[in-house]
Amino acid sequence: MPPATFWRGCTTRRSRCTCPTGTCAPCSRNEPGLRWGLLHPDSSCGGLQRRPHQPRANYPNRYRNVLGKGTVAEPSIQARSTSVPFFDSDNRPALTPFGDQGPALRTFWGDNIMISLVDMQAGSVVPVHSHPQEQAGYVVSGTLEFTMQGETTTVGPGGVFFVPGNVEHSVVVKGTETARVVDIFSPIREDYKY
Repeated sequence: MPPATFWRGCTTRRSRCTCPTGTCAPCSRNEPGLRWGLLHPDSSCGGLQRRPHQPRANYPNRYRNVLGKGTVAEPSIQARSTSVPFFDSDNRPALTPFGDQGPALRTFWGDNIMISLVDMQAGSVVPVHSHPQEQAGYVVSGTLEFTMQGETTTVGPGGVFFVPGNVEHSVVVKGTETARVVDIFSPIREDYKY
């Protein structure tokens, strides 16, 4: 393939052909399988050509080899390990960072992300605290009274919340039902590793 600028989809920055024949055409955003910014009937002018769509999950940007200015090579992906980590969360012992009356956490982590399965009894309190990590949460069951930056909100099953890094927040479990929450932290919390 001749040297060409690689685009991850359509672009309006290269909207007309610069080749001598003038036969390149801008791509259509609705055309399936299009991976390059321009279509060209042949490669004689070095224009971009149609290529089959490669799912992004299989070819993340950090694994693309770029050879020379604007030349795109096939990705070379090397696996970090041969085992795929699967866990049974019910067999993982719980961590209780806020004492026995607080939440019970079961944490799992990779290089840059941590997931925490949180079980809280009715009336449990997570006191005001902050951490440098970003946090996202999904309420599986129960009702939480969530306070952040002086604003209190009730979050129930199916609710999602986000906590920016270094922002103080607290949680109280309301009602009589046990609450279960899935928390995600990035980067990982070293204090929750066990």
